[in-house]
Amino acid sequence: SKCNLKCAYCSPQTSSSIHHEVKKFGPYTDSSSLNDIREIEKNFDFSEKEDENPYIPEFYKWFEKIASGLEVLRFTGGEPFLHENVFKTIEFLKERSFPSLIIEINSNLSLPKSTIARFITLIDSIPRENYKGIKITSSIDTGFEEASYIRNGLNTDYFKTNVDLLLESIPDIEFRFTVTFSVLSIFNFDELIEYSM
Repeated sequence: SKCNLKCAYCSPQTSSSIHHEVKKFGPYTDSSSLNDIREIEKNFDFSEKEDENPYIPEFYKWFEKIASGLEVLRFTGGEPFLHENVFKTIEFLKERSFPSLIIEINSNLSLPKSTIARFITLIDSIPRENYKGIKITSSIDTGFEEASYIRNGLNTDYFKTNVDLLLESIPDIEFRFTVTFSVLSIFNFDELIEYSM
């Protein structure tokens, strides 16, 4: 749930940035109990501190047992690249070969170049025969001015730099955009199509 953006259609359960905002200012008045912090805290244990999360050590025990049978290892969020354990889990592949494994990451890519460069360096350090492929799915909804409105906090310079960096640095990467299309996306959607092409 740790995330650096506050997308218009997201919720406090999925974005730490929205969680902090709702906790500080109260729930959005025009929405359901999905954004009511009291309901969330009754049913949802939210922590950004990975070292305090009791599920993480259990995950690694489980992961060791099932990793050899995995075909897809997918990281979603929030924003996966904000989590140290995403890097740690991928590093697991350095000494182990899973030739049918595809690494998939959903990211907003609105992060400093150094974060994406760190990921690329890590991928470069893993023998290519240890995994089948890499897929990056990046979230963007329309042309960049409107996308910055929908995805509050989106840094379009970071986004564009990181798209270029990934495409240039990982030759066989499969790269795609995921679009949440709404009435706000209609305006300037052609800019996104042109950029994609």
